[in-house]
Amino acid sequence: MTRKILQPGVHSDLPLVFRAPMSKSMAEMLLAAFDGRAEAEHLVLESREFGLWIVDENTGVRMFIGSTTKESKHAEH
Repeated sequence: MTRKILQPGVHSDLPLVFRAPMSKSMAEMLLAAFDGRAEAEHLVLESREFGLWIVDENTGVRMFIGSTTKESKHAEH
């Protein structure tokens, strides 16, 4: 598995909308949501004012993943 690391300044002109610190347990929960699903199936990741959610559009079931922090319009990160 190769990782693509963005260089400083790459996409820095795009606005930062939200930040979502991701813990190992949150990543494991995200991966666990795919257990038992076919390769072609997908889930939707939603960002709401108070958190990140995984949504199964076939069933309408939502699973809370973690909190987000809304960034100000002029945040510089």
